Amino acid sequence: MIYNQFVAGMTARPRLALVVLFALAALIVAAAAGVRIDADLGRLLPDDSPSVHGLRQLQNEYRDQVGRLTLVISGAPLEDEHKLARELQRELAMDPGVDRVVIEDPRRALLPWRLLYLSLDDVRTVDARVRARIRAEKRAAHPLFIDVGGSPPTPLDFSDIEARYPTTRGSGYETADGRVLVFVHPNFPASDLDASRDLIKRIGTASRLLAQPYGARIDMTGRYQKRIDQQVLIERDIRNASLLVVLLLLGFLLYHLRSVRNLALVLLPLGVGTATAVATARLTFGDLNILTAFLMTILMGVGVDYGIHFVDRMAQSEAETSVDRWLDAFSSAGHANVYAALTTIVGLGSLSVSEFRAFHEFGVIAALGIIAVLGAYIVILPPLSEVLGVTSTHVAKACREGALRGGRWGAPALAAVVAVSALGLPRVAFDRNLEALSIRDVPSAKLDVLVNETLGQSQTPAVILADNLTDVHTIEAEIERRRREEPDGAVLGPVVYREKLLPADQAEKFAILRDLHDEFQRLRRAPADPRAKELVAELTDLVNAGPLTANTLPREVAAPLSRNRAGEVMLVMPAGDLQDYETSEAFVRLLQRLPKAGGTVNGVSEAHLLHDVLTLAERDAPRMVVGVLVAIFIIASLGLGIRCAAILTTLNLFGLISMLGLLGLFGITLNFINVIVLPIGLGLAVDASFHREITAERYGPDLGRHRHTRRSIAAAFTTTMIGFAVLEVARHTGLRSVATVAVVALGASLAVQLLAYRIYLERT
Repeated sequence: MIYNQFVAGMTARPRLALVVLFALAALIVAAAAGVRIDADLGRLLPDDSPSVHGLRQLQNEYRDQVGRLTLVISGAPLEDEHKLARELQRELAMDPGVDRVVIEDPRRALLPWRLLYLSLDDVRTVDARVRARIRAEKRAAHPLFIDVGGSPPTPLDFSDIEARYPTTRGSGYETADGRVLVFVHPNFPASDLDASRDLIKRIGTASRLLAQPYGARIDMTGRYQKRIDQQVLIERDIRNASLLVVLLLLGFLLYHLRSVRNLALVLLPLGVGTATAVATARLTFGDLNILTAFLMTILMGVGVDYGIHFVDRMAQSEAETSVDRWLDAFSSAGHANVYAALTTIVGLGSLSVSEFRAFHEFGVIAALGIIAVLGAYIVILPPLSEVLGVTSTHVAKACREGALRGGRWGAPALAAVVAVSALGLPRVAFDRNLEALSIRDVPSAKLDVLVNETLGQSQTPAVILADNLTDVHTIEAEIERRRREEPDGAVLGPVVYREKLLPADQAEKFAILRDLHDEFQRLRRAPADPRAKELVAELTDLVNAGPLTANTLPREVAAPLSRNRAGEVMLVMPAGDLQDYETSEAFVRLLQRLPKAGGTVNGVSEAHLLHDVLTLAERDAPRMVVGVLVAIFIIASLGLGIRCAAILTTLNLFGLISMLGLLGLFGITLNFINVIVLPIGLGLAVDASFHREITAERYGPDLGRHRHTRRSIAAAFTTTMIGFAVLEVARHTGLRSVATVAVVALGASLAVQLLAYRIYLERT
């Protein structure tokens, strides 16, 4: 009664009502236009998760920021590229956002202490050979010495010793195809996208100016550039998908509704409701995450279902006025839409209690979005239909028939579909490889592969923050124990910290080499042997530099192991491929709860973050599906009774079996992004069930009405599939996987619902 009065008021002066409503809609669209997408994987996890907390601590305390920006110089002679690299180092080091710029192997800074990194036995061997050479030269220089054999002293040769030690890079970092690398280390974390954009813009401007005289080209890669590229591409993917879904929906709905006026009735409230949902998301969470980023595409695909059922029911109404047609549609399709929306709201809203932040935000935003879209239809359609009118498609009473043509084949067909689909259930898998969900075909990602090949490394170590050296030694001992004794201990590689970079047995080796230097100084003339002359210069540099300590390590070497306050940094290298989930899981697990004075500490790395994302998503995905099924039963029980609720839930269980089974048969894996299709598929199925039951309750065995409802159900599924399928144009692998899963899963769910409707009609 209250709603009837509201409709009467809205339709009394419909144009004024629409002006007010669309003025409000314009404000909502303006608010929604400023929404941003944050593609950071840390955005998917709760703030109090260990990996997120650890990464934030690293951002505050770890000097090296777990990332870099890499400049790749090409297009000029190699000598000019190295010269340009030196100019870039001088210029970029002055930028306020840069901590340091590296153009050559940091180990070259240790060259004055190179002899101290020989083993103690090798130092003694060098000392013995040099002293033997000195004695030989002294004898040869003595005026009374006569060499009967006439052979000169044997030249010094350390090639056997040098072969046992790696050499450092020469003039700089060069790729195999002649490109020179420059590594820029910002002084802020890569998660600060605004600061990253500004820094990349400044570096790009400076680089172009410096490269111009050389005719060189400078490209950028590394964590900071890839984060920006991923952000830009996801935003572009969503924008393109949203535009494409609008165009495809226009075409399909025009075909289905057969009327431009009816098309406007469906799309205008949909646009207002979707914009309201996006604006609400912005006000609630600020930015969208990678899962909620395609919220608009999903809501347009799901929300348009309500409009289709409303307008279809209005179009077939036999009432004389548009107001009566609307009230007729609301009394039937409206009730079904409300029940279906409540089910979806409760089902998806149950995700709001998920620890996985991506599911939590999706649940909240989807629930609010469905309310916004359905509310937009309920508020806007009465005055809009009064102004535009509705193209009628009356259903003649002659359409009532006693039976369907073609025999009773619905039940066997449904049983066959469910049985065949069930064969694929054992093959259903959750994709645990996050690398497959990233954007890899952009220039920065391809360049990063080249950089990793040049450096000979592709994986980021785990970082452990220790308070002092005592804790460092305790933690290292525990890591060594776990490496030896734990079943998966082999995934733990070497442990590096500042003290460990110091030469072993340094005091004894330094004393030997200093004595050797003093021995050279006592010679009356410089040694004749060329290698001995080089050694004299090297020994002089060593003695002048003095022993190496943790506090005197060159900045280039110490920076990756330095904190912004007192304490120590430990790096644990992975010894396996962290893109493999089992290896990553073992690496993460073995670096948890490491003992230190007064408590424990965990290792922190990108692998820990990715592991938490996968673990929480895989754990909460079944809960999400179960939550939707429970919501279906509860809402259906309240609206239609226990018996109908049991039937609806059973049908949706058949639909779930068909969706999962077909995915398994086709070898399509689920992941933390595309798994969201399953509850939406269940929501569409219960939407179809509610419309079938309410059509039966209102019109009985009127086959004409049922055929129209069945056609509307098919259209609703199709529009939702279109909403997802457009994501196939995305360059992001995860978004494309949503399209694949949606087409197969929703297609299976639609088949089950149409066959269930066939069974109902055969029994009527």
